[in-house]
Parts: sequence; C-alpha cells; structure tokens
Amino acid sequence: MKIKKSLCLFGTFGCSRTPHPKGGGFNVLDMIKSRLWKHPKIIMTIIFNSPPLDPSVILFNPNTYLLIKNKEIVSFLTLKKYKEFYELKTLYTYPKNRGKNYASKLIKNAIRKNKKLALQCSEHLENFYKKFGFKKTEDIFKTRRFLFNTLLKSATKYKIIAMRK
Repeated sequence: MKIKKSLCLFGTFGCSRTPHPKGGGFNVLDMIKSRLWKHPKIIMTIIFNSPPLDPSVILFNPNTYLLIKNKEIVSFLTLKKYKEFYELKTLYTYPKNRGKNYASKLIKNAIRKNKKLALQCSEHLENFYKKFGFKKTEDIFKTRRFLFNTLLKSATKYKIIAMRK
C-alpha cells in the first residue's frame, strides 16, 4: 500500500493518505500541531479520564499533537517544556480507534521533533515506552512521583515511574 505525503495544517507534519481498503476514496490521516485550549473535546477527555490522565496539563496549555482521521480527532499527545527537555504529559487514543498504532505514530513523531523527552507513566506501561527507546530513571520528577505514589497509589491501584529518552 503506497502512502502519499501532502502538506498539513500548520505545515508541521506529513499527512498520509492511504487508499480505503474497500475502495472508493482515501482514509485521511493528518497530524497537526495546535494548543490544548483550542480543543474542548480533548480537555473534557482529560478531565473525565483523571487519573490516569493528569488534569494539571490543562493549566499549562501545552503543545498538542492531534492525529485526525476523516476530520475527527482519533488520538492526541501533549508536550510541555520542562527544564532541558520536553515532558510527554498526555497520550490518549479514543476507544473506538485503539489497536491501530495511532499512539505509536504520535510518539515517533514527538521523538523525531524533540530529541530529549521524558515522561511519567504507570509501571505497566514501561515495556510499551521501552519500544521507543525510553529508559526508567530515578533522577527526574522525584517530588511528583513521591506525592502520587504516597497519596494516590492506594486509590488508583498503580504506581508511577519516570522514563527518559
């Protein structure tokens, strides 16, 4: 299957237009860069999925990378500058679009655009992020991890870790 490249909104990412498997047109998959506050649907998704999504990200209005298919947001990733690197704050794919590697596409693009990345995630996601070259670290986000793992671990039933690329 050939992938054609075209120019996307904001000129930030390449788009892929792949022929629809049943014929009759294209499945349009566009990646664009925007700001979180421009997308109320994403804000509500973060609020209603906290935890595991961190609602504090809304206050910072971070760069938001959207994966859009046929004019509908299917997945998004937020990045916020933190000291000498960018923190991957939120990664989410809407349930009906899961299992299609949309989150992987967003992560790969974030890595390509930002060489120094870090994140916090639940322990069960460690192997997922390792596939992209992230390694567990103890030297960042110490206070946040301590507070979460001390105050919220019993309610959420998971512990968070820090990873860096």
